[in-house]
Amino acid sequence: MKKNLKNASFDQFDDENFPRAQTPQILSIIDRIVSRRGFLSISATTLAAASLPLIQSKPAQAKTTGLVFEAVKANVLDTVTIPPQFNWKVLTSWGEPMWSNGKSFDED
Repeated sequence: MKKNLKNASFDQFDDENFPRAQTPQILSIIDRIVSRRGFLSISATTLAAASLPLIQSKPAQAKTTGLVFEAVKANVLDTVTIPPQFNWKVLTSWGEPMWSNGKSFDED
């Protein structure tokens, strides 16, 4: 027989109308994982992952992309610094409209 839940709190209402299972969910999850089959599966996966570095015969070679350029030394110049064989130009400045009929820049 249901109680009078007219003035019940949310928790009381939920407990009466939607009772929770007696076994906490985390324990049922642990029971499934720690089964014999689960233990063997986790052990085999861990062993395979641990032995993976031993299986590789030689380190992987870095692939070249065809971009060859000199390294640029760090500096404090107030400009874009690029290797000498490249060039750059400004495409658009802050505040400039992107299109010819675009609105003027609004700081707000």
